[in-house]
Amino acid sequence: MRDFHSAALDGKLQAIGQLIDPRFRTFAKRIIFDNFPQLLGDVERANYATAIRQRLNSEDDVPWVTVNKAKCDIDKLKEKHPERKEELQRIYDYLDRHK
Repeated sequence: MRDFHSAALDGKLQAIGQLIDPRFRTFAKRIIFDNFPQLLGDVERANYATAIRQRLNSEDDVPWVTVNKAKCDIDKLKEKHPERKEELQRIYDYLDRHK
């Protein structure tokens, strides 16, 4: 992983190929998707975006925060902190638009 992190931008994909542990390869690909998406092909970039969207919009009982869980939390926070209602509504609206 040190070689991946220290690699120049154009060498990061090659450095992934050097990683033996598949978990590190997956982690390194996520780092590239988040920070250097231009290094990935269109299909791979679209696949990552779709997987993230599906995970965030999951209706299953999952341990991470989903869009619906966040919206429920925002509704509770609006009641608890009416002075921040406008700010919270902007966040809620953002989540609603970016499903």
